[in-house]
Amino acid sequence: MQLLSEINRNGLQYLPSTQFIARSNINQATTFFINAGKTLLYIYYTNVKNEPQTYTLYSANLLPLWPLADFVTVSPASLIRLQANKPYSTAGKGNLYDINLCYTTTPHDFELRELEVPEPNVPSGCSALITGENRCLTAPANSMGYFIVPIAPGFDPRLEAASKPAYYTIFPNPSNTSFNIISNQTIEDVKIFNLDGILKLELNKPGTNNINIETLPQGVYLILINNTTVLKLIKA
Repeated sequence: MQLLSEINRNGLQYLPSTQFIARSNINQATTFFINAGKTLLYIYYTNVKNEPQTYTLYSANLLPLWPLADFVTVSPASLIRLQANKPYSTAGKGNLYDINLCYTTTPHDFELRELEVPEPNVPSGCSALITGENRCLTAPANSMGYFIVPIAPGFDPRLEAASKPAYYTIFPNPSNTSFNIISNQTIEDVKIFNLDGILKLELNKPGTNNINIETLPQGVYLILINNTTVLKLIKA
């Protein structure tokens, strides 16, 4: 439920996808979701194999999301997962799980207790043919979870600035130390307000898209970017 609640909490939309997977692969195909701003791609997977499972994301297939885009940039992904000890591990030992040989030798009652701490994607076993326009995602052995992949449209530099749709997103969210602003615009001004409308932090031309919020107490904040776009941030 922790894994699936992310879909409803962030208002994710199912994204139809074309996938190729070997018939001999015992894993199910991945499921794609996207946030309303079309800036974060969520890829749900289940890897019941006792070895890592690597996926290749062809970002060129995302171009239809932005009619004026010429290419799609993909930023480093993060991974949120439940981790098991052996293939087909479940929540505990019981007659219902006779197929699970893990518990004939492992004297514990519960294994899948909570999600692992979010971590960067660590690609392995990637094809040498993968270029910068593709993305290699590696799921650890005996795990289930989802990747969060920041994506952004690119535009022909000959287009006038006014014809480039502006977009902003923040990642990670929730956060307890800092967050990044992902945008196709130059960040000139960032203001952070609490829900009472009180200005708590202001940065003019911050020089970086990474914003430190360690001094802010836990709570929900509104971020005004370039005096045009308001986004919600949860300080964990």
